[in-house]
Amino acid sequence: MNGRVLGNFSGLDYYQQLPLLLDTVTAAYRRLAARHEIIVLEGAGSPVEMNLKDRDVVNMKMAEIADAACLLVTDIDRGGVFASLVGTYALLEPAEQAAFVVFS
Repeated sequence: MNGRVLGNFSGLDYYQQLPLLLDTVTAAYRRLAARHEIIVLEGAGSPVEMNLKDRDVVNMKMAEIADAACLLVTDIDRGGVFASLVGTYALLEPAEQAAFVVFS
């Protein structure tokens, strides 16, 4: 933790570590926020991975911890961008939708 390997865990064992992990990333974020005006957080995958959302550490949970404005970045050359954007936004909880900055 904090730059050191905690261990190699099975999925079940990893999920049992979530309270410790969340406490650790929250403390690390707060230390950084006390020293820096701007912090960029990069998620992993989709913010609405429905099968993982209740155990999420790096996407919307971290945005919630940081009270961060969120941007959803896509690559139009990969195809399916508009459906991906609409679907992702539709699957976010209303409070999560409010965190997203919309450019028009």
